[in-house]
Amino acid sequence: MQFFEFFKQKFQITNVYGIPVRADYRWFFVFVLMTWITAFNIHQFTGNSVASGIFGFLTTGIFFASI
Repeated sequence: MQFFEFFKQKFQITNVYGIPVRADYRWFFVFVLMTWITAFNIHQFTGNSVASGIFGFLTTGIFFASI
């Protein structure tokens, strides 16, 4: 169970006007999962795995940045 406790640990991303912005390691799992799902769905339109992966990564990155 210690393995799962690692994912609950938080790390500080930045400070915004003195307010710490933190995230835990589960965000990485969600980020990778969303990137894969997005790339899989875009692949039918692009037909290129590399381009699909790049678009999936960028789309997910923009989504997470907006949060």
